[in-house]
Amino acid sequence: VWVPRSRQSAYMRALVDAEALPREFGGSLRRALEKNSPWQSKAVQGELLRVATQHPHRFRKLVLAGIGNNVLQSDDGAGERIAAAIEGRAPDSDTHANVFAQYAHQPGNDPVALAAIMRRPRQPLTADELAGATCTTMVVIGDRDFAGPGDPLVAALPDARLTVLRNVDHFATPEAFGLWDAVIEFLGDA
Repeated sequence: VWVPRSRQSAYMRALVDAEALPREFGGSLRRALEKNSPWQSKAVQGELLRVATQHPHRFRKLVLAGIGNNVLQSDDGAGERIAAAIEGRAPDSDTHANVFAQYAHQPGNDPVALAAIMRRPRQPLTADELAGATCTTMVVIGDRDFAGPGDPLVAALPDARLTVLRNVDHFATPEAFGLWDAVIEFLGDA
Protein backbone atom coordinates (compact mmCIF):
# COMPACT_ATOMS: atom_id res chain seq x y z
CA VAL A 1 0.00 0.00 0.00
CA TRP A 2 1.39 3.38 -0.95
CA VAL A 3 0.32 6.25 1.24
CA PRO A 4 0.99 9.87 0.23
CA ARG A 5 3.60 11.43 2.52
CA SER A 6 1.06 13.98 3.77
CA ARG A 7 -1.17 11.15 5.05
CA GLN A 8 1.46 8.74 6.39
CA SER A 9 1.13 9.84 10.00
CA ALA A 10 -2.63 9.34 9.99
CA TYR A 11 -2.29 5.97 8.28
CA MET A 12 0.34 4.72 10.72
CA ARG A 13 -1.65 5.96 13.70
CA ALA A 14 -4.75 4.15 12.34
CA LEU A 15 -2.77 0.89 12.12
CA VAL A 16 -1.67 1.23 15.71
CA ASP A 17 -5.07 2.39 17.01
CA ALA A 18 -6.87 -0.45 15.25
CA GLU A 19 -4.38 -2.94 16.68
CA ALA A 20 -3.92 -4.10 13.09
CA LEU A 21 -0.32 -5.17 13.61
CA PRO A 22 0.26 -8.90 13.98
CA ARG A 23 1.51 -9.93 17.42
CA GLU A 24 4.73 -11.28 15.94
CA PHE A 25 5.72 -7.82 14.74
CA GLY A 26 8.43 -7.02 17.21
CA GLY A 27 8.58 -4.12 19.59
CA SER A 28 10.95 -2.05 17.45
CA LEU A 29 8.57 -2.10 14.51
CA ARG A 30 5.55 -1.35 16.70
CA ARG A 31 7.34 1.61 18.33
CA ALA A 32 8.43 2.90 14.93
CA LEU A 33 4.88 2.72 13.60
CA GLU A 34 3.63 4.50 16.70
CA LYS A 35 6.13 7.28 15.93
CA ASN A 36 5.29 7.21 12.20
CA SER A 37 8.83 6.27 11.13
CA PRO A 38 9.21 2.59 10.12
CA TRP A 39 11.64 3.42 7.30
CA GLN A 40 14.10 5.34 9.48
CA SER A 41 15.72 2.50 11.40
CA LYS A 42 17.99 -0.33 10.34
CA ALA A 43 16.83 -2.30 13.40
CA VAL A 44 13.20 -1.91 12.38
CA GLN A 45 13.85 -2.91 8.78
CA GLY A 46 15.86 -5.91 9.91
CA GLU A 47 13.02 -6.94 12.20
CA LEU A 48 10.50 -6.47 9.39
CA LEU A 49 12.67 -8.62 7.10
CA ARG A 50 12.86 -11.31 9.80
CA VAL A 51 9.04 -11.30 10.08
CA ALA A 52 8.80 -11.62 6.28
CA THR A 53 11.01 -14.73 6.40
CA GLN A 54 8.83 -16.32 9.08
CA HIS A 55 5.41 -15.21 7.81
CA PRO A 56 5.74 -14.67 4.06
CA HIS A 57 1.96 -14.85 3.54
CA ARG A 58 1.62 -11.49 5.35
CA PHE A 59 3.56 -9.61 2.66
CA ARG A 60 2.94 -8.97 -1.01
CA LYS A 61 5.79 -6.50 -1.47
CA LEU A 62 8.58 -5.32 0.78
CA VAL A 63 10.84 -2.28 0.47
CA LEU A 64 14.15 -2.28 2.35
CA ALA A 65 16.15 0.95 2.30
CA GLY A 66 19.62 1.48 3.72
CA ILE A 67 20.28 -2.16 4.51
CA GLY A 68 22.30 -4.60 2.47
CA ASN A 69 25.20 -6.90 3.20
CA ASN A 70 25.14 -5.73 6.84
CA VAL A 71 22.11 -7.92 7.67
CA LEU A 72 24.14 -10.97 6.66
CA GLN A 73 27.04 -10.15 9.01
CA SER A 74 27.53 -9.58 12.72
CA ASP A 75 28.04 -5.94 13.70
CA ASP A 76 31.59 -6.46 15.06
CA GLY A 77 31.11 -4.01 17.90
CA ALA A 78 29.50 -1.22 15.84
CA GLY A 79 26.38 -1.27 18.01
CA GLU A 80 28.40 -0.67 21.17
CA ARG A 81 30.41 2.12 19.50
CA ILE A 82 27.20 3.85 18.40
CA ALA A 83 25.62 3.42 21.86
CA ALA A 84 28.73 4.96 23.42
CA ALA A 85 28.49 7.90 21.02
CA ILE A 86 24.82 8.41 21.89
CA GLU A 87 25.90 8.58 25.53
CA GLY A 88 28.66 11.07 24.68
CA ARG A 89 31.53 8.66 25.23
CA ALA A 90 32.85 8.14 21.68
CA PRO A 91 36.11 9.64 20.49
CA ASP A 92 35.77 12.53 18.03
CA SER A 93 37.59 10.40 15.46
CA ASP A 94 34.64 7.94 15.27
CA THR A 95 32.67 9.95 12.73
CA HIS A 96 30.32 7.08 11.90
CA ALA A 97 29.15 6.64 15.52
CA ASN A 98 29.01 10.37 16.19
CA VAL A 99 26.74 11.00 13.20
CA PHE A 100 24.37 8.34 14.54
CA ALA A 101 24.47 10.12 17.91
CA GLN A 102 23.47 13.42 16.29
CA TYR A 103 20.38 11.72 14.83
CA ALA A 104 19.61 10.09 18.17
CA HIS A 105 19.49 13.47 19.89
CA GLN A 106 17.10 15.10 17.43
CA PRO A 107 13.71 16.17 18.79
CA GLY A 108 11.27 13.30 19.14
CA ASN A 109 13.94 10.62 19.52
CA ASP A 110 14.69 8.77 22.73
CA PRO A 111 18.51 8.52 23.02
CA VAL A 112 18.36 6.10 25.96
CA ALA A 113 16.09 3.72 24.05
CA LEU A 114 18.19 4.03 20.89
CA ALA A 115 21.37 3.21 22.81
CA ALA A 116 19.64 0.14 24.26
CA ILE A 117 18.55 -0.96 20.78
CA MET A 118 22.10 -0.59 19.50
CA ARG A 119 23.38 -2.78 22.34
CA ARG A 120 20.80 -5.48 21.75
CA PRO A 121 22.44 -8.64 20.42
CA ARG A 122 21.62 -9.08 16.75
CA GLN A 123 21.89 -12.34 14.91
CA PRO A 124 22.68 -11.96 11.22
CA LEU A 125 20.13 -13.43 8.86
CA THR A 126 21.29 -16.48 6.93
CA ALA A 127 20.72 -17.23 3.26
CA ASP A 128 18.44 -20.11 4.32
CA GLU A 129 16.32 -17.77 6.44
CA LEU A 130 16.14 -15.15 3.69
CA ALA A 131 14.90 -17.79 1.25
CA GLY A 132 11.69 -17.79 3.29
CA ALA A 133 10.92 -14.17 2.36
CA THR A 134 9.06 -15.06 -0.82
CA CYS A 135 7.38 -11.71 -1.40
CA THR A 136 8.64 -9.40 -4.12
CA THR A 137 11.28 -7.24 -2.47
CA MET A 138 13.13 -4.11 -3.47
CA VAL A 139 16.41 -3.24 -1.78
CA VAL A 140 17.41 0.42 -2.12
CA ILE A 141 20.87 1.46 -0.97
CA GLY A 142 23.25 4.30 -1.68
CA ASP A 143 26.52 3.60 -3.43
CA ARG A 144 28.29 5.28 -0.48
CA ASP A 145 26.31 3.46 2.24
CA PHE A 146 28.42 1.58 4.80
CA ALA A 147 25.57 -0.97 5.09
CA GLY A 148 26.18 -2.13 1.53
CA PRO A 149 26.62 -3.35 -0.93
CA GLY A 150 23.08 -4.54 -1.56
CA ASP A 151 23.97 -7.32 -4.01
CA PRO A 152 24.51 -10.11 -1.41
CA LEU A 153 21.13 -9.41 0.21
CA VAL A 154 19.35 -9.33 -3.16
CA ALA A 155 21.06 -12.58 -4.19
CA ALA A 156 19.83 -14.28 -1.00
CA LEU A 157 16.19 -13.23 -1.49
CA PRO A 158 14.11 -15.35 -3.89
CA ASP A 159 12.35 -12.45 -5.65
CA ALA A 160 14.30 -9.23 -5.21
CA ARG A 161 15.54 -6.29 -7.19
CA LEU A 162 18.22 -3.78 -6.33
CA THR A 163 18.19 -0.02 -6.77
CA VAL A 164 21.49 1.74 -6.10
CA LEU A 165 21.30 5.47 -5.41
CA ARG A 166 24.29 7.33 -6.87
CA ASN A 167 26.30 9.56 -4.53
CA VAL A 168 24.09 8.73 -1.54
CA ASP A 169 25.34 7.65 1.88
CA HIS A 170 23.42 5.87 4.63
CA PHE A 171 22.15 9.01 6.32
CA ALA A 172 20.92 10.67 3.12
CA THR A 173 18.90 7.65 1.94
CA PRO A 174 15.53 8.53 3.58
CA GLU A 175 15.57 11.99 1.98
CA ALA A 176 16.86 10.94 -1.46
CA PHE A 177 14.37 11.59 -4.25
CA GLY A 178 15.69 8.47 -5.97
CA LEU A 179 14.47 6.36 -3.06
CA TRP A 180 10.95 7.70 -3.26
CA ASP A 181 10.84 7.51 -7.05
CA ALA A 182 11.90 3.85 -6.87
CA VAL A 183 9.40 3.05 -4.10
CA ILE A 184 6.50 4.65 -5.98
CA GLU A 185 7.40 2.77 -9.17
CA PHE A 186 7.91 -0.53 -7.33
CA LEU A 187 4.69 -0.38 -5.34
CA GLY A 188 2.78 0.80 -8.41
CA ASP A 189 3.77 -2.31 -10.40
CA ALA A 190 1.02 -4.92 -10.40
